[in-house]
Amino acid sequence: MAELADAELDEAAVTSLGVGAGLLAADTAYVYMPTEPLRSLGPILAWAHRAGARQLHLFIDEPDAAARLSLRAAQLDPSPAIWLVEGRTATPAQPVASAVSPEFAIPDAGDDVADLIALLTSHGLVVNTEHGVITGELHGLEVARVLDDELGVGLAVGVGRFDREAGAMLRGDRTDDEALAEAVAQVKNIRAADGPAAHPLNRLVRERWLRATVVADPDLVGLVTADAIAAPKPPADLLEANPASAIGVDAAETNVLVVCGLGSNLDMVSTAADHVATLASAGVPVARVVIAVPVGDALPITEALAGYLRLPATVVEVPAPWPR
Repeated sequence: MAELADAELDEAAVTSLGVGAGLLAADTAYVYMPTEPLRSLGPILAWAHRAGARQLHLFIDEPDAAARLSLRAAQLDPSPAIWLVEGRTATPAQPVASAVSPEFAIPDAGDDVADLIALLTSHGLVVNTEHGVITGELHGLEVARVLDDELGVGLAVGVGRFDREAGAMLRGDRTDDEALAEAVAQVKNIRAADGPAAHPLNRLVRERWLRATVVADPDLVGLVTADAIAAPKPPADLLEANPASAIGVDAAETNVLVVCGLGSNLDMVSTAADHVATLASAGVPVARVVIAVPVGDALPITEALAGYLRLPATVVEVPAPWPR
C-alpha cells in the first residue's frame, strides 16, 4: 500500500468512530476496525460518504472477518480496500464465501423433529431454520424452537432464552400442544397492528416483522414471490437490530434480493452485499436489490448507501405492520 505523502498527513483529520479510528486525508479514508468489524461496515461507509471520501481502506485484525468483508466489498462501487493486519504489516484480504446455506430450508429430520415442526405449523407459526436452529415465528418473533441435542428432541416454548427457561420450569404437566397454544395466544393478542404500541413484544425484531409482512404480500415490493433467507450471522439476542432478508422473483422471473430494516439501521447495504455474494456462490444470481423500510424511514443516507451497490438498488417504503 502506498505511503501517505507528508502533505496529506499534514491535512489529515483523525476521528474516533466508536468501533475504531478513522483518518481522512484529502479524499481518502483509512479506518482501523478492532471490534465488531462485520457490524461496522455500514456505519463506516456512512461516515466516509458524509466526509466526502472517494476511496476507503479498512484495516482488520481478524482473518475471518477480513475475508468476509472483502467478499462484501467486491459488491460495492467504489469497492473499499480490505487489509488484514498482522503485527506491523497489512496485506490485501482474500474474499471467502460463507459455508452456511443462505436459505431457510428445513433439513431432513427424524420423525420426532418432523412431528414438532408439524405442531408449530398447526398453530399458525412460520417455521424457519437459521444457522441450524429450527424456530416457529409469529410476525417475525420466535415463539418456540425445536431442541435436538444430547438430551433428546423437545420443544422449548417462549420468547427469548429467559422466557423459554422460565416456561420450562413452570410448565408442569402441560403438553407441548397446550404450552404452545397458550404462548401463541398471548403473543397474538399483543403483537398486532391494533395491539398496545408501547408493549415490548411490539418493539422486538421489527426488521423480521417487516420481512414477514413482505413474504406474506410480496406485491408490497413489486414481487410475485418472496422467501425468507438466513442472516449472515446468528443474532446475539432479540434486542440486536439486524436487517432481515428475503429472496424473491418479480414478474420478469428474475431474482430480487429484499433487505428489510428500519431507516436508522446503517447495516442494510452491507447485509445486501453479503447476501448477493453468498447467493451467487449457491447458484442463485441476484439481478437487483430492494431495501424495504417502513413508511417515513427512507432516509437520505439510506438512499445514498444503496447507491454504492454494484447491482441496481431501490429503497421502497412498506406500511409498518406494528401499532404506531
